[in-house]
Amino acid sequence: MIELKPDMNGDTRETLVSVGHRCEYCQGNGWYWGADDMGQGIKVTCPKCKGKGELDAVINITWKPTCKD
Repeated sequence: MIELKPDMNGDTRETLVSVGHRCEYCQGNGWYWGADDMGQGIKVTCPKCKGKGELDAVINITWKPTCKD
């Protein structure tokens, strides 16, 4: 859960980072089964987590004045 509150210093941009989320693409293994040119099973490094098995979420927030019409 993220609680959003404007910064008291007046900054209009902030970044939040949440670390250590399991990669769902490879189920946290860091790899998945693929096939080589001969059809043999090989372990393929996960392209999402680059073999780590976990991902970090980077959330960028930009504060702007409300537009009231």
